[in-house]
Amino acid sequence: MLKKFGAGNVVTVLLVAILLTAGVLNWRYNKNESNEEKAKILGEAAYVNNDVLVEDDKNSFEALKIEKERKRDESVELLREITANPKSSENQVAEAQEGLVLIAFHNEMEANCEAILKAKGILDDVMVTVDNNSATVSVKAENLTPSQITAITETVKEQTDFSADKIKISATR
Repeated sequence: MLKKFGAGNVVTVLLVAILLTAGVLNWRYNKNESNEEKAKILGEAAYVNNDVLVEDDKNSFEALKIEKERKRDESVELLREITANPKSSENQVAEAQEGLVLIAFHNEMEANCEAILKAKGILDDVMVTVDNNSATVSVKAENLTPSQITAITETVKEQTDFSADKIKISATR
């Protein structure tokens, strides 16, 4: 595959795939349906307020965690293949290394947010996903109180320097 497309193009495709995944997740949480329509359909997602989405799938939280790790592992593996390939140019290797550093940086921010939220006793089951310009917080909970939402938002703002409008919070059962 590297011969046909070139490692630089593979990195570009990988970054586009990551952005598309983020877009799909964002679309999933922000469908253009009214809150009343969602409340009428059993088993469907329902907003508990303007910022928090509740899903009714019992395994959705665990599935989100597994999918996040799987996609990240695939990205890391591909970037490592590029850096290890003797046919990769210096520029391609540099781009792949930058991608690995960025993934590590995002992992650290996510782990810090999760650890702080757990340490504060706000939440036990929480997953934070950070990309270049936003963060998504998924919480295993029936619903969230306004004080929990505020604490989550403030914690993520402190750790990521993102503004509140760049932080999405969802409650997953």
